[in-house]
Amino acid sequence: DAQGNLKLRGGLGYLSHMMVLPGQMSRGPKMSKVEADGVKEVRRQLQADLRKVARSNPEMSSDDRILRFLRSYKHDVERTVERMRDMLDWRWKQGTDQIRELVVKHWHEDFWQMRCIPRRDFFKKMN
Repeated sequence: DAQGNLKLRGGLGYLSHMMVLPGQMSRGPKMSKVEADGVKEVRRQLQADLRKVARSNPEMSSDDRILRFLRSYKHDVERTVERMRDMLDWRWKQGTDQIRELVVKHWHEDFWQMRCIPRRDFFKKMN
């Protein structure tokens, strides 16, 4: 688009709003006092889990991410903690942060030029 964001197909939005690359920091989400308290409580309850994931992917432990979960579970802190813990556990088991590291390492503005994309040539033909 005009701002230089990569528009993703399939209604996924803009990459720049989905991923914080190393060296970039979010300005932080706008949130109410209730939401700020909820984020703080989720962070307290998931402290060990978030510390583990923050080493390889700080975006997963950001206030943006926590707030997104909190809002999706209608500010229910216990459900948010449960679902975030499930998500973090799944990510850990699947090795998604290692995959992300490869993407960041080999990042190229032209998605299909990135050598780390599995079966890149096959999927490029479909695009």
